[in-house]
Amino acid sequence: MVPLAADVRLDELADGYELSGGHIKEVVLRAASMAHAAGERLCQRHLLRSVEAEYRKLGMLSPLSGMASPNERASKFRNEVLQRAGREQLSQQSEEQG
Repeated sequence: MVPLAADVRLDELADGYELSGGHIKEVVLRAASMAHAAGERLCQRHLLRSVEAEYRKLGMLSPLSGMASPNERASKFRNEVLQRAGREQLSQQSEEQG
């Protein structure tokens, strides 16, 4: 069993990527293996790298491909998720008022 680091945000991963259950399982197993091999806790960067590897395996570009570093990808990913959440919240408020 690989312990989780404090930076792991599964909700952000779920909102940012469209993968089926079997692919999600592969992502988690690969990320846990990477963390274990490095002697580290399972971090967000392990999950992001694993998601990108899964997209490559499927012959697809991940939404974050082309970013220079795992930290840059994580930052962009977090910003996109927060923007999407903000738009959804505004939409819900408009519906409640309208």
